[in-house]
Formats: sequence, structure tokens, C-alpha cells
Amino acid sequence: MFFLAAVMLTVAVCESTEVWLIDGAVTIHSAVIFNSTKLGACISIKTCFNDRAHWAVWTDLEEGEQLVFYDDASCTGKSVATPTAPNGNINFFDQNVGMAGEVSAFKTWKEGMLDSPTKIVGFSTPEDTIDELLSVKPESLIANSECK
Repeated sequence: MFFLAAVMLTVAVCESTEVWLIDGAVTIHSAVIFNSTKLGACISIKTCFNDRAHWAVWTDLEEGEQLVFYDDASCTGKSVATPTAPNGNINFFDQNVGMAGEVSAFKTWKEGMLDSPTKIVGFSTPEDTIDELLSVKPESLIANSECK
């Protein structure tokens, strides 16, 4: 059985893309939703979820796109990029990722953009794990105005 988080952040990055940031290991209590369609736009979570993400789960990324997570709210500093898979997840506490308790912002990224991530993690995620993570719904939503 896969246990999930105490708090979850849901972010719509592109028209159909969803990104969930998950905190904790038992129950999901709340979520916050953003919309962003601009490739490379920095989404800061400093005021609502700073340094709390344990996992990120994403669905429906566009062809060739990746998510890049940063330790600085302005999308600078130490970073890690996901694979280009349209669906997947990343555990920030995994020793190969090395971002435990450090995520303050993220954005979508494509190869060839000027600001390359400092680390790219290569892995694949079974679809059933993604489905299980995304099947749990939060009890309430955090107002998206709390994340700036």
C-alpha cells in the first residue's frame, strides 16, 4: 500500500498538464491549483509550500518538456529536472535527486532553453504508481493567491 501526504499542491502547468506537489506520508488534507501555459514561466511556491514537497507527480506534459524544480523561489540555484516522460513522479528525498526539503519553485523546460538545470534525473515510473498517487483527493483547497 502506498501512503500519501499530509498536504498536496496541484498545479495546472499547460492546458492539460497537472503537477501535484505532495508533503508528508499519511493523508492529503489540502491542495492549491495554478494555471500557466507559458513554457519557462517560473512558478514560486515560497509563500504556500516552501521546502515542504516530498513528491511531485505530473500528467500530460507536452512532447519534449520536462519539469525543473529549484531551491530558490526565483527559479535559480540548485535544480533538478524530471525525464521527458508525459506522466511520472519524483521523490525529492531520494538520494539520487538530492532536493529533500528544498523545493521553492518549478517550471516547464525544454532542451535548448538557455537556463539548463543543474541535474537531470533519469528514471521511469509505473503507471499504476502515478494512478494511485493521483486517485487521492484533498479535503480542501488552499487559495492560489497564497502562492506567489
